[in-house]
Amino acid sequence: MVEKIFKYKKPNLQGITVEERKTNILRAFDKFYKHILTPRPPGSVLNNLQCLGVAKCAQEAVFCKSCDTLPSSVCWRPGTDFYAWISKRELSKIDADGKPLFLPSSDTSDEKVEFLIHTIHAIVRHQHRLDKNWYKKTLTSIASIFLCPNENVKDLDDEGIQIRCHQIFCEIVTILATSSLFHTLFLAFGESIPKLPDEEAVQKVSYTFNQKEFNILSFLHKVRRDPTVSDWSPFFISKDINLKSKECKEMNKSDLDFLIKECRAKFPPRVAIHFAPVDSKIMSECVDSIHMGPDRMNNLGTFSDKCGGFTRFQMETITSAYTSALDCAY
Repeated sequence: MVEKIFKYKKPNLQGITVEERKTNILRAFDKFYKHILTPRPPGSVLNNLQCLGVAKCAQEAVFCKSCDTLPSSVCWRPGTDFYAWISKRELSKIDADGKPLFLPSSDTSDEKVEFLIHTIHAIVRHQHRLDKNWYKKTLTSIASIFLCPNENVKDLDDEGIQIRCHQIFCEIVTILATSSLFHTLFLAFGESIPKLPDEEAVQKVSYTFNQKEFNILSFLHKVRRDPTVSDWSPFFISKDINLKSKECKEMNKSDLDFLIKECRAKFPPRVAIHFAPVDSKIMSECVDSIHMGPDRMNNLGTFSDKCGGFTRFQMETITSAYTSALDCAY
């Protein structure tokens, strides 16, 4: 009856099998696995061991008891400082096996570990609470910890520093989001979580870490800001890329082709994440192996690389359940 009223189409239940689908997802995970073991791209501030720590922490955050103490309601009293709240939480620095999430090294200070863990928990567990204040204070902390470790940075007046901090923020987000994606997916499957690379293998690559410069302001003709596209974050589109820049000429062709294609003027949901080009490419490829892009949202049937059918009724049921769990009228 519901399908008749809303003119829902019954899903086309043809397509690839569940096992074939699972194989495709594991292939995507393998890309992420190899990415953690690959020398870091120019512009990176995280070495490979720190990337592994971010990936592990993103999975541990799901079961954080400290985060569980926060009311489920998304709607807080106006003016509540969520950055201050999360910063005061005592969050675990070890994984489920009792091992440190971040192995000590000359480039891994206690302050950096604290910041990464609190930022990861904020994004994984509380993304519906993140606001302009949280974003701005996170960038300020990035400036203090990663760019000016011996200075007390209180304001980000310089546009160049803002963009560089956002670039580092994107690097952190892409790694944690990709790890969280697969972790959540396999939890939903009720199956074993695919294992991340072991520390010894990552450590060998991490020793070769050499922080190479990637001047994003040279790479781009223009950095855009438009709250109708991205509330607080800068972004760019394909025509803003300076094809004559040193950074562009030295970039891997497949990475550049990805950026040009991904950043066309359609303003996709991930438009602000591409300041970490190589990391965002891996994240996008993994995401695209699982979810349906905007061009497919209006056709909730079956696609050649997906299995089974997913109806609009099912999607709206899940959406209603999620908003109800957050006590939000959206």
